[in-house]
Amino acid sequence: MVKKNGVNTNYRRVRQMLPSKYELIEPRFRRWLSVVDAAGSVLFWPWRAGSRAIDLDAVRSMLVVCNYGLGDAVLSTGCLRALRERFPKARIDAVAGPRSAEIVKTFPYFHHVFEVDHPLYRWREGKPPRRREFAAAMREIRAQRYDVCLDLLGDLANCWLAFRSGARHRLAHASMGGGFLLTHIVPRDGARRTQQAILAEPLALFGIEPREFPLEVFFSDSDASRAAEVLRDGGCRDRPLAVFAPGALHQAKMWPADRFGRLADLLARERGMFVCLVGAAGDRAPAEQAAAHGATPMLNLCGRLALTETVALISRARLFVGNDTGLMHVAAATGVPVVQLFGPGLPERFGHHGPHDLIFFDPRCAHHPCSPYSCRIPDQWCMKNISVEEVFAGICKKILPRE
Repeated sequence: MVKKNGVNTNYRRVRQMLPSKYELIEPRFRRWLSVVDAAGSVLFWPWRAGSRAIDLDAVRSMLVVCNYGLGDAVLSTGCLRALRERFPKARIDAVAGPRSAEIVKTFPYFHHVFEVDHPLYRWREGKPPRRREFAAAMREIRAQRYDVCLDLLGDLANCWLAFRSGARHRLAHASMGGGFLLTHIVPRDGARRTQQAILAEPLALFGIEPREFPLEVFFSDSDASRAAEVLRDGGCRDRPLAVFAPGALHQAKMWPADRFGRLADLLARERGMFVCLVGAAGDRAPAEQAAAHGATPMLNLCGRLALTETVALISRARLFVGNDTGLMHVAAATGVPVVQLFGPGLPERFGHHGPHDLIFFDPRCAHHPCSPYSCRIPDQWCMKNISVEEVFAGICKKILPRE
């Protein structure tokens, strides 16, 4: 059974989770993607050079694709530091999308960060593509004549971006399509491991042993001052701080908002904690619902802080409670104990398993391991089976025991 504290002893399910070529792709899209890959393998074979070895001593410039969400950007930080240490004199730039650019620009590993709004991601989100802006950005990137373009994640959209970069060597997993656009496809390890270790696998081509590297996040002194100011003005004072993130990119990943409110009441009454709600402007609604269901006053900062200011605020917390989101990974990177509420998704892969971290999810669902985007059982069955009482009990036992 996969226990609610994150310990995995269900070997049958682990075997089911062995990586397929399209492991994180929705099943309804896999056939379409296989057709694209098959056609691309024929049409793009003249541009393939998979047998050409990379002369590591000759690498003078590199483009790293960070064109994905906040969570994967944070999870890649240890890998990026290892890459910078491996190539201390090389020019290493990054390309980032709207959801990750603000955090990627704080990383000290890069000389420059290109912000690119990828048309395929916009199409997937139902937005009109900005083809002219994308083409102009790619011309600027192509003019740099990179020796290597590296994508730690690997999907069709980013493999296409790597191809358009004009880099001589293009490396990625390609487990989500687009391998025909690469020169070097990174093999996936057959054993299911954490996302941190999976992101590190491409580093083996540079002589770096893949492992779980420590995570990092960065903020300025002004970010820290702003965080301290809003907490002081909000009434936190000297009380221990609990940060809640009740939002999520997908509705099915949200723990019911009223339970955040009830948990806040317990933490305030039993442990004297001050509760702050964080997230983007789009998370205001679930945050307001959480505050409305709690008797304890909560400071709702959703949409009021810059991302780096939110990072600084989280770093001051005694604990973080949130759904499977990018802010969950931010909290883990700061070293704050993380209470992780999982529904759809893969807590074995994307959860944090530190000595003071907690993972809550119901392992009895017949569809686990499931889609990371949606729930196959109506009405959020898996999230509603996580009770306020068990979360509070876990916090009291592992994170906030009475002295």
